[in-house]
Amino acid sequence: MNQRKNSGVAVLLYNLDGSERARKIKFILVRMGVRIKNIKKEDYLKPIGALAGVPGIEPGGSCYDGPGFTEEMLVMKGMTMASTWLVAVISFPSRINLPESFW
Repeated sequence: MNQRKNSGVAVLLYNLDGSERARKIKFILVRMGVRIKNIKKEDYLKPIGALAGVPGIEPGGSCYDGPGFTEEMLVMKGMTMASTWLVAVISFPSRINLPESFW
């Protein structure tokens, strides 16, 4: 896909640093022309719109210093349903129940 075509598309990645799954997800997203941002625990108080690059939404100055969470999470902005399913199936195949005939 063309980067210009997906200029408003972004994915925020939570707890996906350094793993093989993270590498695969990032590879797919880059090939799709999606802007990727790794979210750190310190960013938890910032509005999601600011983190995703929505114009007019300011990040503010607060820094989160409480406990984090360990689950992997993707927050997608501006993706079509087909693109969302593609990323979900490739990223988390064991969590999506698809019939054997799908593969």
